[in-house]
Amino acid sequence: MAISRIGFNGHTSDEFHLAISYPFEFVHPESDITAVSVPGVNGDTIQSNMRYKNFVQPVTFVLHRPFQSPTLQSIGREIRNWVAGDDYSPLTADLISGYEWEAHVSAAPTMTITNNMWAQVIVQFDCKPFLKRLDGQQWQSVPAQVNNTEQWSAEPLWHIKGTGNLTLTVNGLAYQLNGIDDEIYVDSERALVYKTLTDSRAGLAIFPDNDFPVLTPGNNTISLTGSYTGFEYQPNWRCLA
Repeated sequence: MAISRIGFNGHTSDEFHLAISYPFEFVHPESDITAVSVPGVNGDTIQSNMRYKNFVQPVTFVLHRPFQSPTLQSIGREIRNWVAGDDYSPLTADLISGYEWEAHVSAAPTMTITNNMWAQVIVQFDCKPFLKRLDGQQWQSVPAQVNNTEQWSAEPLWHIKGTGNLTLTVNGLAYQLNGIDDEIYVDSERALVYKTLTDSRAGLAIFPDNDFPVLTPGNNTISLTGSYTGFEYQPNWRCLA
């Protein structure tokens, strides 16, 4: 058994006396496709739905109760409270250093007790299909050029402080933002434009083909014109899990 840990919902597994059990099997996302059978035609026609599906990543832990610590049942309740939630949360692991899953737990963890000191705990994490790179999750100044070293386009979260009409240009495509009052966020991943999450500014955006600005693999050029005092982003570098 090798000692390793995960981080989730603001805590790490070793806080609950858990160590990942090996061997560890990584699960990977499936492409969402539809196979269409046509009478008289050999073989199915494949139609891509242009997306990857969520997948369930099980993690099996060994729980060793320290001497004079709470009972295994009490620790089990703490574990269930730890992973409970109704939204996605970053899931990190020593096994994927530098990246994180976006996951939630919909089914309660299972615990199999061996004796009053040892138990096996299994947690099923429902994960989005892409891993997020940790160095793309912090706010940073937007450069004039940036290299996306991943094989997939990044969908950044952009933040601009300014007023009036502004134009964000990415790789020669102009994304217009008209009538800005103080600040605006452009969330390319979720296809949202807002001042706050409860204050939409979608009506101010004029985007080419209604697409949001992304950073394609390789070199990207970025510029912003208009009256602004701040321009930052979270690049959201990503790869397929």
